[in-house]
Amino acid sequence: MKNNTKIFVYGTLRDCLHKLVDADFVSLGKFHGKMYHAGRYPAVIPDGKSTIIGSIYSLKNPDEAFNYLDAREGFLYYRQQRDIWPMDKHTVIKCWIYLWNGKTNRLTQINNGYWEQYSDE
Repeated sequence: MKNNTKIFVYGTLRDCLHKLVDADFVSLGKFHGKMYHAGRYPAVIPDGKSTIIGSIYSLKNPDEAFNYLDAREGFLYYRQQRDIWPMDKHTVIKCWIYLWNGKTNRLTQINNGYWEQYSDE
């Protein structure tokens, strides 16, 4: 039976997710949200106007992966299923995503929604 559990990652997990948990890259994708700089990590909240760029992965062992990732993300993020738009398709797929669980009023918004570009500056 094929596992269809997908996760959308947009920050520091983009480059290392497949090294931390058993996952296969699926596609680049977009999420409608706002991104903020929260120190060493990005903070993303849902928003219908802005776009976040990230990667979609298929999790081979979702229970094991989420046990690890939930502990790693801690109380600052919560996990939720949301609509993600793969860059190479015209359909929406449901993916798990970690969203910011804090306030954003003192954080700097990253207007282009692309953490790697912002964090390299």
